[in-house]
Amino acid sequence: MSVAGAAAAPEGGGLFAARVDAWLPEEWSRRALREQLQVIAEAVREVAGFGVVAIGVFLETEELELMAVAGSDQARAELLGDTAPAGYIHTILAQAEDWGRLRFLPHAEAVTWSDKIWIDAAPEAYLEEPASADAWRPYDVLMAPVTNDAGDVIGVLSFDQPADGVRPGPAARERVGPYIDRAAAAIRTALERDQRAEHVRLTDAVRRVVRTATTRMPLDQLLLEVTDALRDAFEVELARITTLQTPFSPSRTVTSPPVLDNSAGPQRDLLLELAERCWDAHRVAVISEHRTSPGLLSPDEHRRILERSLERGLGSLVLMPIGAAGNCLGWALLGRVDTSLEWNDQQAAAALDIGHDLGRAVLQAQRLEQDSALTAELRAASEAKSRLISTVAHELKNPLGAVLGYAEVLAETDHGPAFATSLRGIQRSAARMQRMVEELLVLSRLDERALVSSPVDLGELVDAAVARYAPLAAEREVSLSAARPADPVRVLGSAVDLQHLVDALVENAVTYSAAGGTVRLSVERHGDDAVLTCADRGYGIPPGDLEEVFTEFYRSTNARALAHPGTGLGLAIAARVTRAHGGRIEVDSTLEVGSTFRVHLPAAP
Repeated sequence: MSVAGAAAAPEGGGLFAARVDAWLPEEWSRRALREQLQVIAEAVREVAGFGVVAIGVFLETEELELMAVAGSDQARAELLGDTAPAGYIHTILAQAEDWGRLRFLPHAEAVTWSDKIWIDAAPEAYLEEPASADAWRPYDVLMAPVTNDAGDVIGVLSFDQPADGVRPGPAARERVGPYIDRAAAAIRTALERDQRAEHVRLTDAVRRVVRTATTRMPLDQLLLEVTDALRDAFEVELARITTLQTPFSPSRTVTSPPVLDNSAGPQRDLLLELAERCWDAHRVAVISEHRTSPGLLSPDEHRRILERSLERGLGSLVLMPIGAAGNCLGWALLGRVDTSLEWNDQQAAAALDIGHDLGRAVLQAQRLEQDSALTAELRAASEAKSRLISTVAHELKNPLGAVLGYAEVLAETDHGPAFATSLRGIQRSAARMQRMVEELLVLSRLDERALVSSPVDLGELVDAAVARYAPLAAEREVSLSAARPADPVRVLGSAVDLQHLVDALVENAVTYSAAGGTVRLSVERHGDDAVLTCADRGYGIPPGDLEEVFTEFYRSTNARALAHPGTGLGLAIAARVTRAHGGRIEVDSTLEVGSTFRVHLPAAP
């Protein structure tokens, strides 16, 4: 498009400025920018004496977008929203004659750009001889570059169809110059305001999306909420997120608005490859009729994606990679219906940032899924172990009872010293196995049943344990005693389970104390805790064993302790009961000095 000699201006400079400045909306938007530029184009056309005036601007992209066309419905229909690469614009400006505020590329040179230039005449018109040397020709190009403070071209005013039909001479160019200056200033102001508004809008949009993405939530819920947030943030008709499969997290595709079929489409492999290219290049891919994402897509790949997009009624797409920790985890597609709305660099940068923030949230959600899967596996393994222990214990209980019963019958008859010795060995071994079976059944019941709570006085449990193990303590010449306050120290829990806890601590202390040793139990209330203490002057526990003493079947490496038979289940039962009641168990021990076990349980109100 071009400009020729200006006719007399119908409005003065003051009226022109007032008209341009009058239209400044309170709420700025991209639509407001288009309308503002249209007002400027109309005002320039009326005062500058041209039939068609167009304004193209660089909206933070490498392409000039025509956002306003005044004077010709045909030109407006054909040109509005069209884009041209920055290189094309800069080449024309470099080739054009420098007319001060204007740049002019004559018909003879401009015909090489015929596929890029709009004319309202038949294509063969360029062959016709001009009526005069200064007559306006169909492919004449007249433009006024608009620059920012740094001298960079940020837009172009284009002129065509001069009212007098001739190329503007020096006087006409001088006459139209002030209007061009005023229009350029208005364009700069409009673009600056648009950039500020877009920056504020995108900053707020990114903040909303990131706030959603950084919320700790299941992956499915996260993707649903983020797709909605992306639609609002980028004002698009479609947002679709696809995450890649991991060993613990299946691939997911979520679309906003929801669709019936979220299965992988025919272009999934191409989109995955594009997402990985974008991730490696730290870019987003913009796909439209005018944007080809050079370096990311081949012409054929661009055509395939664009055709699929158009089939779905979308005029343009942005693919942003989603990733974290150096890996691409998926991608998001943002689709717009309106082909006149091009994606700018601010939006692309915001999308890239969101992709990284979303990637971290996706990675965290996938790790939560992994933890959940592993926890479920561990729970299943624990349940299987408990079932096995319960089954084996039940199967052993009756035969062991029979063995002990027959042993008692045999003990009533005299078959000589050797027989009696062997019989006592059978009885000891069977009793030890029976003890293990009983403890296995206790562990199994702790895993299988829910805790039924009622007020329980720990002092009464301690008294019962002291009475139960007094014969064993006397046999081993160990002093066993207990101290309890006058007032009950109660906790909420199962009396049966808590008795197992106290019994396990007392039996352990008496068993692993030498003759002359002491075992002392106490019950106290400290603040909100009921504290049970079992202290002995026994063998002690090696430092390397302290972290393992509450593990099932674990036996101390202390040689003196190993000399005494045991199941390695007593302290495991004590720890299991403590945890089930919301408490904690601690142990302090010194070899050849003794051990102190402390159980802290929430005290009953």
